[in-house]
Amino acid sequence: MNEYCDKITIAIPVYNRELFFEQALDSALLQTVKCKVIVVDNASDSNFFRETCELKTVDYYRNEVNIGMFANWNRCIELTKTEFVMILGDDDLLEPNFVEFFSKSLNNYPQLDVFYSNFYLLYDFTNKKKMISANKMFEKPFGYYDDGRILLNYASRNGLGFPTISSVFRISKFGYYYTELHGSNDWLLFYSIFSNKCKIFGTPEKLVYYRKSVLADTNKPFTKSVMGLSHSYIYNEIIDKYCDKELRLITKTRALKSFLDFLVVSPKTLVNDIRNKRNIYSDYLNIKLKEDSIYRVFYYCPKIFLISTVYFMRILLKYLFKN
Repeated sequence: MNEYCDKITIAIPVYNRELFFEQALDSALLQTVKCKVIVVDNASDSNFFRETCELKTVDYYRNEVNIGMFANWNRCIELTKTEFVMILGDDDLLEPNFVEFFSKSLNNYPQLDVFYSNFYLLYDFTNKKKMISANKMFEKPFGYYDDGRILLNYASRNGLGFPTISSVFRISKFGYYYTELHGSNDWLLFYSIFSNKCKIFGTPEKLVYYRKSVLADTNKPFTKSVMGLSHSYIYNEIIDKYCDKELRLITKTRALKSFLDFLVVSPKTLVNDIRNKRNIYSDYLNIKLKEDSIYRVFYYCPKIFLISTVYFMRILLKYLFKN
């Protein structure tokens, strides 16, 4: 099949991580329906990515300095000239029919804003590879919906988990990733857009392989700390405002639990450092500690009490979900 889809660009942001890059790039190039592929290098230490792209005649862009991960993702968006973009991790893989599936979905639903698929988790800690289906771990509402707020209700019931790693989005609808502090800024962007009634289509077909690695950015201590705070922000400031009213209690509970997760993994020095910064997460933290007595009480509790409370809240959320 020699078809070409001029609606989508697959953009691969890279920085120093070379091991699986060629596999990721080839999976984008060897699609049954071809599309534009670009690579955006965040000032890596070597010329590996440049040389690889030259050999494969792929458009390569390089930042003069490292601008941070989400800023580099924004650079991918800026350099994309098609209506839609898919940001592919430099160690992830696409099934050969990913673009074909997207193209058919867009033909069926021309007003589509977001396309996403189910995916596999690919573990690769040593030379041994173990691949497991993500079906049970990240079940999603599949099919077409003309109001993306269904995903906000789903997040309230089941927790955050929208598969941004397998998503294609319409650039004019989305805008850019938040860059001031590195939390779950991909979910921040997507759930913000879902609140604006965007049109979505999800397929249960597993079309992406997402690699879990100890080298992933999400495993860095600072990032893991901020993620809990950013999750609390997303629940309270986005999902709670737009989900169905009967889900507000569950949403508030999830927001508080995420805040406790943040306190459990974060040294007090790090928490205070975040409080002294100026960004949406720091402002949210300071406002909560000033205006919400429950958050303020937990802030001063010992970690052993916080850990016990988190365990209890997990049980509570399961109960609320069943009821």
